[in-house]
Amino acid sequence: MLTDGECDDLLIPGEGPLFPTLWPAYLTRMWGLEGPDGRRLAAWFGTDATAAEAAWDGYLWGASEFRLPLDGGHTLRVSSLEIPTEWGTEVTLHHPDWSPRLLNLATFDRYLAQRLGTPERQSGPGLSWTELTHLARTPDRAAPGVHDPRARLLLLLPALGDADTPADAPEVIGTALAAAGVPTPDATDAARFLLERPIWPAARWTPPAVPEPRRRLPWHRLPWSRPAAGRSVPGLVRCDAAASPRAAADLTAHLAPRQVERLARALGSLPPAAPVES
Repeated sequence: MLTDGECDDLLIPGEGPLFPTLWPAYLTRMWGLEGPDGRRLAAWFGTDATAAEAAWDGYLWGASEFRLPLDGGHTLRVSSLEIPTEWGTEVTLHHPDWSPRLLNLATFDRYLAQRLGTPERQSGPGLSWTELTHLARTPDRAAPGVHDPRARLLLLLPALGDADTPADAPEVIGTALAAAGVPTPDATDAARFLLERPIWPAARWTPPAVPEPRRRLPWHRLPWSRPAAGRSVPGLVRCDAAASPRAAADLTAHLAPRQVERLARALGSLPPAAPVES
């Protein structure tokens, strides 16, 4: 993994001004676009493939990452590394109380694998449509990182793989692309162009179990006195794509149940916690 700790000193937070030339370079790399497709995407941003490549090299300078702060102290990181021994981009989840402190959601290296003639090591998808849109619009503005919902959506868009992506997805993504520099009349077409060239298969996502509402119970009915019949333990939405880290049943095995529940709420897999009933 790029972010297993060995390369952390190389990763430089990159959430300063997200200059327009970043987006065609970033999306081209994540989608592995070359030839006519790469030129077409770059043209929508008013540039060309060569300029986009140069912009990426100038931005990356070997390694960099974006931090996307979430509720509850969670952070999504989009980390890119291009050094002789390691290359690619990863989307990972972090929390200071976890051990180990990260969960991998998706890995992208198709663009460079094609150029270098090496095997791909891609894994994904990492997000459902519901999670993608929830994460885009729910930054923790008190924490450092990328807060703009449109930039967050574009940074996380490559991790999307969902058979239930809604019909209005091109319009939603088009709004973000327009903010990133694509002319408004072309933005929906550009979004549809990306969606019609999916990085991942159209996956199915299985909702987690939903816990019963919390109630104040008499002492003789507290959880440690006897099991609560029918009570379920919440978890993350599961993906049915074999290449997805989210397909693993033990993805959160190292986390306590309460940590898993908080993470599921931060991702939008569960509704906000209900108040304790008296």
